[in-house]
Amino acid sequence: MTESPAPSRTPSRQVRALAPAEQAEAAAVLTEAFHRDPLSELLYPDPMRRRAGHLSFFSKLLGELGPDAIVDVTDECDAVAIWHAPGIELHISAGPDASPPVAALFAAVAAATPAQPFWYLAFLAARQSRAGGGSALLRHRLALIRGPVALWTGNEANLGFYARFGFAPVSEHHAEGVSAWWLAGTAGSSGRGID
Repeated sequence: MTESPAPSRTPSRQVRALAPAEQAEAAAVLTEAFHRDPLSELLYPDPMRRRAGHLSFFSKLLGELGPDAIVDVTDECDAVAIWHAPGIELHISAGPDASPPVAALFAAVAAATPAQPFWYLAFLAARQSRAGGGSALLRHRLALIRGPVALWTGNEANLGFYARFGFAPVSEHHAEGVSAWWLAGTAGSSGRGID
């Protein structure tokens, strides 16, 4: 998850499913949030190319999600989470234009994918950081699911955020000054989400 700075925290947020008419807005939130992500900067050093590439990627992704996918948004569609139900076959790749070290990093992340089945948090993004959107989305979904949960991130700043929800690193990978981590936890039956 990557978020842009915000001046203050807001009260609790409502969470709902993404409406089809909001796909463009959700793609814009994801694009903006991942624009300053360290791994995104390595993939797309040019800011204009990065923004265009992300907008194209997220627009296509949201339009092609299968029935295993769950897209949660906050009430104002200013934070987005994309989940996949257990058993999905993950395709983790840096793309054809990636430098060899970046391609190797993505290959290492793909090889370290935890054993299925697990709930997979593919993307979590908010227009503003510390505004409560990402936390609301995580709390909402983790309270509804049971069993193993996993995600990976290329932003070290996210490790502390996810740790507050019970996620811990299970692998670490490095290339060209950036790193990536698989994080895992278990959504339990306590009603709190991850135990």
